[in-house]
Amino acid sequence: MTCFSPSFLACTCVFLAMLSPGCTEYQRPTEMVMSSGVQYLAQGQHVLAAEEFQIVTERWPGEWEAQLALGQCYLEMDRLTDARSSLTNAIANRPVSEDIADALAEVYFREGSTQHLFVFLRERTTGYSSVHSWLRLATYSIKCNDPDLARSAV
Repeated sequence: MTCFSPSFLACTCVFLAMLSPGCTEYQRPTEMVMSSGVQYLAQGQHVLAAEEFQIVTERWPGEWEAQLALGQCYLEMDRLTDARSSLTNAIANRPVSEDIADALAEVYFREGSTQHLFVFLRERTTGYSSVHSWLRLATYSIKCNDPDLARSAV
């Protein structure tokens, strides 16, 4: 019969406890949680991904990539208020990001906040006069049935 030392048994018990469902998420490194969220998002498991990104944003509130991913998850889950909150935080930390601007514009559109949408889109075209910003303005102008604005944007 093999005999194990008490320290080996204690380490084994701690390791197995960490694998149990009752284990808190704060025991995993933040990078691992972020990676797990990215994998869930790629698989279309938005609820699980959002849980992971929420942990990251609680630990690192200024992490714009986690805020963006969390906002995208909320957008897919049709939690528009939560999506707007996350994406607003993300764009405050990374104002030049076209991906964040795209997602935030979609939130405003789905909310039916056309006034907020067009104020945001016009600010993007004047502040970050990129081709993408102008095309985004044209796209949402068409979606909101404003062909004159769409024509002037392109």
